[in-house]
Amino acid sequence: MIPIAPPANLRARGLVPDVIIIAWAPKPSVDRFDFSLDLSAVLRCTGDYAASASVSVPTATGSNDDLEVLWVTIVNGLVSVFLGSGPPDTMQTVRVTVTTQQGRVICQDVQLAISAGFSGATSGAVPVLPDGTPVPPNAMRAPSGTILTLGSTITQSFDTLLLPNGTQILDAGGVPLGQNIETVASDLLLIA
Repeated sequence: MIPIAPPANLRARGLVPDVIIIAWAPKPSVDRFDFSLDLSAVLRCTGDYAASASVSVPTATGSNDDLEVLWVTIVNGLVSVFLGSGPPDTMQTVRVTVTTQQGRVICQDVQLAISAGFSGATSGAVPVLPDGTPVPPNAMRAPSGTILTLGSTITQSFDTLLLPNGTQILDAGGVPLGQNIETVASDLLLIA
């Protein structure tokens, strides 16, 4: 996890700030790991928070071993990204774009070194829906283990979730559960 610091206001003083490059710890090519960014310092005193995030890999070349974004989500205010593969012995750029609840857009490039790792290692399977959509760790699961989704026909937001009999679903603190839920492009229900 890397905190993103607010930019220094040096231009007002006629100074040009140094470019600060941030990087996650290296990842072996064969492994799949999650990485996070903490925006709390940038958003301090604004009352704002991360509402959605997207991730791209501008250094991807279209080859089979490109660094792959398996999922991106927001967990406890952190933007979390699950990355797999990547060409060995390269430095990759991961571009994280976050939109906040109040409409701020924060774009941050993060460097990620890809090492050759161990050739005999294999990475585990990523949980996916039947259509191949990767499942992030904060996706809502029914007691049966089924991942809850809205389906592609639902496009509106909602304030509360209801049981089939019409009663509200509450969290452990008695708050209607829909107030802590967000939806993403894949139509998964996520616990924010």
